[in-house]
Amino acid sequence: MGGKWGYINKKNELIVKYKFDEAKPFENNFAQVEKEDKIGYIDLQGKLVIPTKYDGGQEFSQGMVAVKTGKLWGYLDETGKQTVDFQFLIAAPFSDGLAAVSKETLTGYIDKQGSIIIDFQFEYADNFINGIALVSKNDKVTFIGKTGNPVSGEWYENAFPFSEDYNELAKVTKDGKTFYINREGKCIKDCPSK
Repeated sequence: MGGKWGYINKKNELIVKYKFDEAKPFENNFAQVEKEDKIGYIDLQGKLVIPTKYDGGQEFSQGMVAVKTGKLWGYLDETGKQTVDFQFLIAAPFSDGLAAVSKETLTGYIDKQGSIIIDFQFEYADNFINGIALVSKNDKVTFIGKTGNPVSGEWYENAFPFSEDYNELAKVTKDGKTFYINREGKCIKDCPSK
């Protein structure tokens, strides 16, 4: 309406007036809104719980949201309280209680209080899903547990995350051979002969 965005409910009733320059769908009970190139968040009642003052933001995950001020990312809780300082160049959503974050060129993992749980050592770090994350280091990839150690001790040339498409197995390549492993790192399908 007039170039502005608002929200309606399922009965087609206006619940948030047309006042935002951009408005994303609700996810995890919050919607990201934008006003004058600044990001904020509203709750399901349309209340602006996080003011439109941030330069970037992600979707809420596990009661937290990564937001950006200038070039640095930090985290807020659902009330808008800053829980993790603005100090990261990259900040992923929380998953399994941890978030992948980067300082300079390396990535590690923090908890919701901002404590470093797994040191900054990876070139790439994916979200934890069911206690396992795909990471890369020195041009090799592996799956780590929440201690930061590889679940099988093996490093691969290439790997794809565990997937329903592969019957909860991960597709990996080592020494030019592609095969499938389970969450413990044991070869289950197309195992290379030794």
